Amino acid sequence: PLFLIGALDQDFYPESSYTPPSREFLADQVDKALHMGLNCLRCHIKAPDPRYLDVADEKGILVWDELPNWLKLTEASAARGRETITKMIERDY
Repeated sequence: PLFLIGALDQDFYPESSYTPPSREFLADQVDKALHMGLNCLRCHIKAPDPRYLDVADEKGILVWDELPNWLKLTEASAARGRETITKMIERDY
C-alpha cells in the first residue's frame, strides 16, 4: 500500500502569478515538500506547467493534477473539459 501524504498546491507564484518563475524555484518547492515528509502535491484545478512535472519526476514526488473547473456546466464547457483532459493526458503521459 501507498499512503499519500500530500498538500494542496495552488500554483500561485508571488512574482509571476500562475507561471512558475524557474525550474530552480520549482525544485526548491519540491525539496521543501519532501523535507516536510510529503510524497504528493495536488495541483489545484489546473494543468501544471510541464517544468513542474519534470521537476517532480526528477525529485520523486507524486503529482495529482486536476481538470480545470467551470462555473456552469453546459454542453460547450463539457466539450472543453473533455478536450482539456485529453490534451493533458497526451502531453503528460
